[in-house]
Amino acid sequence: MITLQAVQLFVHVAEHSTFASAATRFGVTPSTVTRQIQQLEVALGARLLQRSTRNVSLTEAGRHYLPHAQALLEAHESGSAVLNQLTQRPSGTLRLTAPLVLTTLYIVPAIPSFLKKYPTVKIDLQLSDDYLNLIDVGFDVAIRQGNTHDSSVVARTLFRFDRSLCASPAYLASHGIPTTPEDLKNHDCIPYNRTNRDMVWQFQKNGKREKVVPTGHLQSNCISSLKQLTLAGLGICRLPNKLIQNELSTGSLIRVLPDWQSVVDDQLDTLYAVYPQRRLLSPKVAAFLEHVQQYLRDNNLVVPPPPPSQ
Repeated sequence: MITLQAVQLFVHVAEHSTFASAATRFGVTPSTVTRQIQQLEVALGARLLQRSTRNVSLTEAGRHYLPHAQALLEAHESGSAVLNQLTQRPSGTLRLTAPLVLTTLYIVPAIPSFLKKYPTVKIDLQLSDDYLNLIDVGFDVAIRQGNTHDSSVVARTLFRFDRSLCASPAYLASHGIPTTPEDLKNHDCIPYNRTNRDMVWQFQKNGKREKVVPTGHLQSNCISSLKQLTLAGLGICRLPNKLIQNELSTGSLIRVLPDWQSVVDDQLDTLYAVYPQRRLLSPKVAAFLEHVQQYLRDNNLVVPPPPPSQ
């Protein structure tokens, strides 16, 4: 007899080439994984996996069966999600991974009212700037900065946030105040860099857009570190407005190029909710994302899409 768990275990092993990962993901022993897949092979009358001491690979029969097994799981998950949405209120534990600073600024403040509205939901929030594999670690959804265009996941735009160019008074006193984006080429700039690619800062004024590739002695993938480096007078940085509103009001940071609007970047200035491609949103995930977006709208924290280039 073919069981749903056996198909789930086969698909996981086929996608990740490891029995141990399947055992961890589904909370069973490695011997159970082996036994279930062997029973599946007997039921199908074909060997699906080729095992060796070092790796696991698909046989020809396994390669042909895999897309059908994936479609079976997708149909099951889709059907279950539809029934849940019709018959259930959001409940259970929502496992969420999200970046530290941006989540603390924008998402954590929305959690108290969400839990008050949905008392049968519990939240397990793990803050990390690492891009974890959702299926391997068992998260329901991830909040990520920028769209990685990963075909195995669905990326839903959650919201955009705005940034301002700023520097410390000490830095500006020592290096001068830039008056145009072009002037930034002669300054120490501190870009956010998560992917080791050239960062591009875009500015707009009176319908004119200019782009600058920031250069300097420092870069980081940690927004809180960028703020500290900027406060220390080490350069000019482009930081989220909400993160620096107190420093701007006290004068410990000063806006640079205040007449130029910092253009929202879809990769750097957008947070996405990401979940596995094969799954429809469960009621708890859908309710949480809708609540967060409504909270941001109510508190005027949502930034519209960037205007088209002139």
